[in-house]
Amino acid sequence: MPLGGADIANLTAEEVKPFVLETLRVSGAAYREVDADLLLAEVTVEIPPIFFDPPRLEKQTLNLVFTPEAGATYPGAELVIPGSYRLNWFIDGLKERGNYTL
Repeated sequence: MPLGGADIANLTAEEVKPFVLETLRVSGAAYREVDADLLLAEVTVEIPPIFFDPPRLEKQTLNLVFTPEAGATYPGAELVIPGSYRLNWFIDGLKERGNYTL
């Protein structure tokens, strides 16, 4: 699914995982699909200047699932669904990079 091909602000549950995978590819982030439910992604995040001055970049590994059922199987993973913090984080990251505009 091309990034501009869907209304990102109104993704359906079925569109979320392909969108996240495409976003990771575009961003050059390393990721691995452990199985049909669990996705591990290594992303770079900015630690705000509240903690460090100037802000610094840090690598984090995200454990992502896309259904509540998978969340029960992998209780430490983040549930990425429409309206979730992590999905909005991916969308905001694309906007900041200029890869997508609403």
